Amino acid sequence: MKKSFSQYVVFFIISALYLYLEQGEMFSRLIMEEESSFAALNYIIVAIILIAGISYFRNKNKWPHDKLTKKFVNFTLVVYVLTIFGSLLYALPTRNVYGYILVPLVMYLYMAIFVQRQEEEKLVIITMYVITLVLAFFYFTNYFTNVLYLYDTAQVTNTSYTILYFLPFLLCARKNIFRIASIILVLLAVMFSLKRGGFIAFILSVAVYLYIHQIKMKKKKIKLWGWIMVLFVAAGVYLLVVRINSEVLGDLLFTRISGVQEEGGSGRSGIYREVFRLIGDSSVLGIFLGHGWCGTVRDTTFHLTAHNDFLEVFYDFGIIGFVLYIAFIVQLVKLYRRLIRNNSEYAPAMGASLVMFFVNSMVSHIVIYCQYMLIFTVFWGFISASENKKMLQ
Repeated sequence: MKKSFSQYVVFFIISALYLYLEQGEMFSRLIMEEESSFAALNYIIVAIILIAGISYFRNKNKWPHDKLTKKFVNFTLVVYVLTIFGSLLYALPTRNVYGYILVPLVMYLYMAIFVQRQEEEKLVIITMYVITLVLAFFYFTNYFTNVLYLYDTAQVTNTSYTILYFLPFLLCARKNIFRIASIILVLLAVMFSLKRGGFIAFILSVAVYLYIHQIKMKKKKIKLWGWIMVLFVAAGVYLLVVRINSEVLGDLLFTRISGVQEEGGSGRSGIYREVFRLIGDSSVLGIFLGHGWCGTVRDTTFHLTAHNDFLEVFYDFGIIGFVLYIAFIVQLVKLYRRLIRNNSEYAPAMGASLVMFFVNSMVSHIVIYCQYMLIFTVFWGFISASENKKMLQ
């Protein structure tokens, strides 16, 4: 296909804006307290992404027409309409939501079209590596002044999730050294963040990636020496975790992990019961159309989100939004199964992304936090376009 210089310019501009948005959200609470212009600048960046992205695929004939894309478009547009509708019925702080809701969809479509037209999968992966390294540098240089400060004030930050969710992209690299380095980098970021859900999602997603990569795809059995090496590496990582936890974190990591049962997962069981009660007490209109974006924050006695994407989507957007959400997820699973059947090199990374997505969707949120959903949708757009392009060839 003809490669246009202007399209590369647009790609690097959108990538830079993408980096800015993710970087700004990592420590948004502190930044917004210190810099009132941050929010206004964020709106401008979102507007530029929307305008640039939409102008890039204004011709509908260039849109990807696979089922995954259609289901994602349907879900996003219905959520967008229900959010606007909900703002007419409820007092919702949605002025900063309207644009953000559309950004994951726009970036998904943009990435899918760019990969299909330009055939630059390697360029996309390299760009994501650069973005991740910049975010990691920002994360670690701000760690002691921000992350531990937030923990000490009982406001455990989610900053490491941004780096964690880039891991599937990093696992698409063809050289083992880059994949191994990426796993170590993300492990350190998650471990330092003191986030139990992130730590569990990391362990499970890496385990699934290794299983699919070594056994499912290559049909190889790990020999005895391989298991010995795995045990030595695992022991080394464990000792590193113990040492950092003891000398740097003051035993905070293991204290939080051991306290899961005692505190009921940071009170999640109580939040779940409260959301189920609210769903049961909802009107017919509320059951079908929901209660607006983050309605749980407004209606629960805890004034917190549901800490579960499935409950949150059902309460916020009703049966209509929930059914479309499930339909979108089903298409993601079908895409993964197709990658496995076709022995795609991206199948292990896709499997890791789904595990990560499901784990944190069950105990936290991805869908309603657009900066997190954005990372996943860019990755899924990349994977979907790559697979569709190979099928056409």
